[in-house]
This record gives sequence, C-alpha cells and structure tokens, in this order.
Amino acid sequence: MKKYLFSILLLIFAISLMFGASLTLKSPNTTVVNGQYFPIFIYFSSGSSNVVACDAVIQYDNNLFEVCGFDPVDSVFSNSSFSNPIYFNVDESNGRLEVICGIPTPGVVGDNLYMGAVIFRAKNFTSSPANFNLVFTSSGQSGESHVILDDGNGTDILDSVSGCSLGVEDGTPQITSFAQFADGIGYISTVTLVNPYRDKTLTGAILLKKSDGSEYDVDLNGVKCKGYVAFELPPLCGYSWSTDGLGDLTSGTVQVYSNYKVEGTVLFDSPYGTAGVGDSVLHSRFFAPVEKNEDENLNSGMAFVNSSDSDINGVDLYLLDSSGNVLSTSTINIPAHGQAIGYIDNFFPDFSQSPFEGMIYYDGETSIGGIVLRDGEESNGSFATMPVIENGNKDLYFAQFADGSGIYSVITLVNPSEQSSANVKVHLYGEDGSPLSVDLNGEVVNGEKDLTIPPKSMVKLKSDGVGDLTSGNVYVESNIPVGGTIMFSGSAGTAGVGASKPLKGFLAPVEYNRDGNVNTGLAIINLESSQITITLKLKSFGRDGTIVAEKEVEIPGGQNGNGEYVRFITDIFPDYFSGKNSFKGIVQLDVQDYNVAATVIRAGKDSYATLPVVEIK
Repeated sequence: MKKYLFSILLLIFAISLMFGASLTLKSPNTTVVNGQYFPIFIYFSSGSSNVVACDAVIQYDNNLFEVCGFDPVDSVFSNSSFSNPIYFNVDESNGRLEVICGIPTPGVVGDNLYMGAVIFRAKNFTSSPANFNLVFTSSGQSGESHVILDDGNGTDILDSVSGCSLGVEDGTPQITSFAQFADGIGYISTVTLVNPYRDKTLTGAILLKKSDGSEYDVDLNGVKCKGYVAFELPPLCGYSWSTDGLGDLTSGTVQVYSNYKVEGTVLFDSPYGTAGVGDSVLHSRFFAPVEKNEDENLNSGMAFVNSSDSDINGVDLYLLDSSGNVLSTSTINIPAHGQAIGYIDNFFPDFSQSPFEGMIYYDGETSIGGIVLRDGEESNGSFATMPVIENGNKDLYFAQFADGSGIYSVITLVNPSEQSSANVKVHLYGEDGSPLSVDLNGEVVNGEKDLTIPPKSMVKLKSDGVGDLTSGNVYVESNIPVGGTIMFSGSAGTAGVGASKPLKGFLAPVEYNRDGNVNTGLAIINLESSQITITLKLKSFGRDGTIVAEKEVEIPGGQNGNGEYVRFITDIFPDYFSGKNSFKGIVQLDVQDYNVAATVIRAGKDSYATLPVVEIK
C-alpha cells in the first residue's frame, strides 16, 4: 500500500512540475506620494506548458488607492486577433478588480512573462505599507485568479500567487507634461521618454488625455491603449510609443507621473510637416512669440496644459506687439488634466491685424505649461512647434543655424524683464568656429551684432536664404537674462528650437528608417577654446540599453569656442547602419571635463524637425 501511495505522490509532483503556473504582482517602487499615478505590473510563469489566458483578481485598499486603467502595451498577450484586456472590471466599493488577457492557440510559454500593468492613483497617505494581493485559494476555484492551459478544455494550472506592498507618503507628485499630442488623418505622434540618471531606475505612468481631460483611447505600438501606459526605465535608457495616425483627428496632452523627474520629447509627423518639442515646464509667467500672415496662409497659436486634478478657470492672456504693448486680452479655462488650444484668432477673436508679429503673454497665480504651434504654406512641411520663454538666461546657445540655397533662419529674442533693457550681442559661428557673415534683416553682419531690447519686447533677426548653403551656430550674450528661439525654413520644411544649455553629458533620442527616408543628425557645439575629442555611443531602446556602436570624433574650438560637429547617425556609425533598414535608440555622450551644447535634427522625406537633448544627471 505504501508503495502505491508513494507512486501516486510522485505522479502528482511530476504533474505539478509540468503544469504548475504562478502569478506575481510587482511594484518597482517601495513608496509613492499622495496624488501620484503609478503601475502595478503583473507577471506570470507557465512552466513548460502553453497557456492561452490569465485571469488576475486583485484585492487592494480602496481607502488609499483608486484604479484608473490597464496598460496592455508590450504584453505577451498583445495580438491582432482581439483587443486585450478581454475583460477589465473594477469593484471600487470592495477594493477588488479583475483583469483577463488571452491569446489564440498555441498560446505562450515561459517564465516571468509580462501580462500587463494596472494603473492606480494614490488618494490618501498612510504610515505603514499597504498590500496588493492576488485572490487565490487553489486551482479551479471559480471567481478567483486562473492561468488557463492550451488544451481546449479550459484547464486551470495556477498553483501559486504572490502580491506586493507599497507605502504612500504625503507630498507632491513628480509630473512631466507635454502640451500637445495628436492622432488621426495622418497625424502620428511619438512619445519618447529617457532616464537621465546614472544610478536611478525610473518608473511611472503616462496619462494620455483629450482636450477636455477625458481618457484618450489610441493605438500605441500596434496595441489598443485606453489612456494609460506604464513604464520602467533603467539608468540612461529610453523607450518610445507611436500612434498609427488613423481615424479622425483628436488633440490632447501627455502627462507623465514618475518616481523621479523623467525627460522626453513628443514628435509629430503629419501631412503638413514634422515637429518636435520637449516637455512643457509649468510656469506662472511666460512669453510665446506668435505670428500671422493671411497672404501666406500663415498662422500660429498655442496649446496650454493643465496637469492638476482641478479645473483652472479665469486664465488671463494678453496679446502684445513686439514692443510689449497690449493689443488684446482674453480669458480661458483649462479643464483638469486637459488642454486649451487655438490660433491667435481663437484666443483673441476681436484682433484681425495681418501681417502680425508679437507675443502671447501669461502672468497668473497658477502654473501652467504651453508650447507655440505654427502652421503655414510658405514651404513644404511648414508645421512647427517651439517652446515658450520664461525668465531666460544671460547666455544662450543655439546648436544649429543655416542660411542659403533657399533655407533661411529666424532668430527670435525676448526680454522678459518688466523694467530693464537688455544689451545683447549676437555671435554667429561657422562649423570650424570662425565668424560667419550673414545677411540679417537686410544688413550684412560679420560674425556679431549688438542689440538693445526694451522691457517685455521682442526682436527678430531673419537671414535672406540667398547664396550657397552655410551652417553653424549662434551664441547670445546679454547683461540680463533673455530668452529665444531659432526657426529654420526652406523647401525641406520648417523647424523651431529653443536654446541649448552647456552640458557635460547628454542623451539624444535618434531614429532611422530607410524605407521612410527618415534619418537623425546631431549638432554639437564645442564650448571650449581648444579642440576636444569626444566618444559617441549608440544605444538601442529597451531595458538593457545595449551599446551597439561607438565613435570617437574631434570638434574644433575656434577663437572663442563654438566649433561644431554636425553629422547624421548613419555617417557617424556607417558600419553599424550598413544594410540596416530601421533603428530607434539613443546617442550618449559623456565628456566630463568639457562643456558642449547640442540639438537633435530629424530629417524626413518632405520635412524636418529639431528636438532637445537630455542632460545626464
């Protein structure tokens, strides 16, 4: 009898090894702050068995947390047969949720497989950690968690679960906002997030919101997403999410909640051009250079973002001429987690002057984010975005300037001071660091130009685009802080960029697509007086951030520094890109002993855009 009992136990043990599966909840954080959105990741292991579905029932403390949504992007269950999750139900009153994901036969097999992430929001704080538990007693119990075997019989092989715990502290959430995001009728938006820290892992939740603050349902990386995306980025790594551009055009915002400050960009590809912008830093006062010319079908305006949980009502805007005189006023409201977007005509309907160059000015008690939107038909791909100008700096560096062969550049400088005039010297340098001779506003400028900008006023310097193409960079020095942008325009498109600050290391998101005629370049200024040697590292997107290529390059110094290195990534790393059709990743530069400034230049088939680099911290 004992012999038979022993044999039966061995058989049960063997079946357990073959079919035993587990479900696990993981939180990269040990604590979050009150008001923070954060992910709880769900993983499972199927042993050596193929499974077609996972059913996770999660118990949580509803006094501390509320469920916002589920992120299926990058799940092993992502497929074109049907949208995941198949089922998502939240019982708020009992602090219980159920999520089911599945995939057709033959299913999936393996250990530590990613099912997806539940996005929570902390709504109260506590002195002790709270638990997130998977509800499970034993295999086959109805109404609890399951892992379903691919046997056609719905066999449940789940035999173990593990939860996680999380503390909630009182504090202010870390938010990175992007004031504009759009998808539909050919508009494709790509959100890129980068971890700038050498020793910290970034984790958090991306909120995609329509203008009214409601959830933005959109296809991301080929997977249907209902307004929330989870992420986890190891040090000095990055990742991107792209829409499909299908359906009706819908505008909105991107708001990223994270454990530490995350950096990133949003890139817009559209039938009207390509534009890119960094995050919209929240300010209580800023200037936004705008223009309008009905004869050229040129117009510009702004997108404002409210990243708070409450509506912002009674936001006063002022339309100023280039000398700071108030021409019109308006009052707008911005919904919680929403957006206010419009052209000059929309915000100031009583103003009809054309042509017009001036500024939209905001000065209020509440901090909001914003970017400038510019659209016109003076060239192909004339859609551009530019940052707003807050307090400014005494030194501004623009890593790219071009003139000739039909390409012209416009340098816009703003003095944000209420009382003092800015005495400014604009320096123009070629790539070798020597002075650059350029026609600006009809005057030939040999390397430098002095300006005086009155308080709350704006000055524009426009090159004529005549002659052979020359490129270089611009350095602006001032007795008081000023702000500025550069816009490039020509037959290949229009792009706008803010100033680049001195850095000792940066991460630059890059992309290459042979079939789409997409390539990315870097413009790097040497801010030292002598030549420097730097090493550029090409890293793939993803959690490991694998270095796939390296290149050592030299950058001249010039009389006052400002020698420059400008190359496409295919020219920097020719061996790696030989025969390669596509790539998304990061170029990393660590100089330590030198100061540089840089910008990213993305060229497409009919347009180009400029993007800021991310400072390594």
